[in-house]
Amino acid sequence: MNYLWIQSFIVAAKTCNFRKAAEHLNLSQPSITVHIHQLEDFLQVKLFKREKNRVRLTETGKAFLIEAEEISNQLENSLERFHLLQKGYRDKCMIAITPMMVETILPHLIQTIS
Repeated sequence: MNYLWIQSFIVAAKTCNFRKAAEHLNLSQPSITVHIHQLEDFLQVKLFKREKNRVRLTETGKAFLIEAEEISNQLENSLERFHLLQKGYRDKCMIAITPMMVETILPHLIQTIS
């Protein structure tokens, strides 16, 4: 399975339009069509119902969209962690605080941790 197939599927599924998916991904519309066919062949299922000039997700396609988004998110998170490790960071810390605390408390907190 190719990651580009999954990306093409996600965008096509959300737009229900292969041309718009192609524009979004800076690909040609035939490329999106090929990616979808390759993904369907790989999975051995139909992900879209094709009716004249329109496409709709099948029930299987709707179920796979959830999985495809999870695969995409997992890959993006893994790549982010990998790039942070390459830069020498071991962990990522997210802090949600008010702007006033950023100016008053955060500098002291960072200095204490370092």
